[in-house]
Amino acid sequence: MATVRTRAVQTNEVGRAPAIALAMNEIGRRTGAEPSLLEVGCSAGLLLALDRYRIVGGASAIGPSESPVRITPEWRGSPPRLDELAIHRRVGLDLEPIDVTDPIERRWLEACIWPDDAERRSRLRAAVEVRLDPATPNISLRRGDALDGLAAAVASIPADRPLVVAHSWVLAYLTPARRRAWFSKLGELGGEREIWWLGIEQRDSVPELPAPLATLHHTPATELSIARARPAPWDVERLASLHPHGTWIATDARRQR
Repeated sequence: MATVRTRAVQTNEVGRAPAIALAMNEIGRRTGAEPSLLEVGCSAGLLLALDRYRIVGGASAIGPSESPVRITPEWRGSPPRLDELAIHRRVGLDLEPIDVTDPIERRWLEACIWPDDAERRSRLRAAVEVRLDPATPNISLRRGDALDGLAAAVASIPADRPLVVAHSWVLAYLTPARRRAWFSKLGELGGEREIWWLGIEQRDSVPELPAPLATLHHTPATELSIARARPAPWDVERLASLHPHGTWIATDARRQR
């Protein structure tokens, strides 16, 4: 298996946007810069517009108050610190990017939602509305394989800012050998410029996920982790665990490194 066909498996679950915002905030604070964002397995690129959604975290909220997309996950553990996002450039990489300007493509996206899940369907339609809004910052979608197209996608983004390479429930669709090759390639690219890894995956499905240096307590939940990508072993930090669709997010009481 040489490719990852996100068209068939990714339903643009923008419910994961709060988790990505949490991680982007953390990376932004550490770098002191406005990072660019590359999403691998982006489908229609709806998550790349996450700063155009109203995200509620504890007593705080970020994003436009008038946004048609309002995401309020159940936060478990310490209330998160969410700051308004600053994203320099946005690029998506997908084997078969979905063009939301095409009504047939939009119908395909809706077909990927479970028939009885009216809430997610409504949120998907609202996210498409935001994506098509001229006020939404430019999002560039590239056609390419998750592994074979990674270097070219990274090279398309100027290296004058830190780059966050993110993925959510994508690597599970690669073979174990290609998952190992993917992390190796990302580390190699991180040796040439500042790259941060932002992963949202389930360890049971992707055992190749780099683990925190401390003993990792097992969780069947999806994990939100970050690390500075580099050739040597990464200093990985797990920020939270979450429901696969982001309906709840549990910030770790003791962040694991």
